[in-house]
Amino acid sequence: PQEQNLFNNSEIINDAYWGKNALTVTANTTETTDPLGGNTAEKVVETSANAEHSVEANERFFVTEGKQYTMSAYVKLISGSDRRIRLRFTGLNNAFVVSVATFDLTTQTISSNTCDDATIEDVGNGWFRCAVTETATATIDTLVRFDFQKTDGDTFYTGDTSVGFYLWGLQFEVGSTASTY
Repeated sequence: PQEQNLFNNSEIINDAYWGKNALTVTANTTETTDPLGGNTAEKVVETSANAEHSVEANERFFVTEGKQYTMSAYVKLISGSDRRIRLRFTGLNNAFVVSVATFDLTTQTISSNTCDDATIEDVGNGWFRCAVTETATATIDTLVRFDFQKTDGDTFYTGDTSVGFYLWGLQFEVGSTASTY
């Protein structure tokens, strides 16, 4: 059964619920269809700033020590893009320490994985579902974040306004795997 998605507005990245650093977002782009064939995917493109390029929920999530949490997103590269996306748990007071996994959609590989588990699933039409699972090591608030990377580990760089991703169906839930969105 589907778990409760703890994210609000999980298909509306241009909403104020989501903090965007050095990125621009176009809602409901008609350039591609979302994984269900609709036009609710968001186009997320870097700005030219020399900065971290990221999307972060403007909400802290209360996690319980010993429980597993899974974060996932449907991601598609914009044509001509060569970026990676990193999913990151950032624990306040070391709830998760910093647990990350980097996804290269071009090669369909995962690197820099410090999470309990990380998966990439081809769902068709250039879309991939990227997911990470981590066990909380404390009962505390935590943050979750989606980082763009120029190369593996490189999150601070001068952006290129012609590259980015389409994002859809962001999900954060209690559990050891990404459930049905």
